[in-house]
Amino acid sequence: MYFGETYTSGCLQYRLNRTDEFTYLCDTLEPKAINWEKQKKIKRITAIPEGEYKVEMRYSSRFKKCMPYLVGVPEFEGVMFHPGNYPRDTYGCILLGKDYSHDGVLAQSRFYFDSFMNVIENCLKKDKRIYLEVRSPKGWRYK
Repeated sequence: MYFGETYTSGCLQYRLNRTDEFTYLCDTLEPKAINWEKQKKIKRITAIPEGEYKVEMRYSSRFKKCMPYLVGVPEFEGVMFHPGNYPRDTYGCILLGKDYSHDGVLAQSRFYFDSFMNVIENCLKKDKRIYLEVRSPKGWRYK
């Protein structure tokens, strides 16, 4: 995980059952992280707080198709996963791709978004609920 001035990069791992080991899928890019005890979320400018969120497929008027959305993010509605390469592309959402240099730029975003969608579609076919846990590395402190 890397915390830049205007962005936060992390990684997306998944497991199909709570007893399974995690499998790394790709890197993530969000707006900058904040100290939730002292600051409030600012739409399109700050990252979502740590916690566990349900993922649901909903229609996106922006993308004109069903997209994965996070349900129950405090102080913000409409957080979704979508392709993009730069912090300005996040719109407060989570971008998927490959972070090669910690400069706030993701590569191969569409490829990794499609890979993520395959995981989601396979879970939905098996009637599995999908949850996302957002967490920071141990020992990390807000600035």
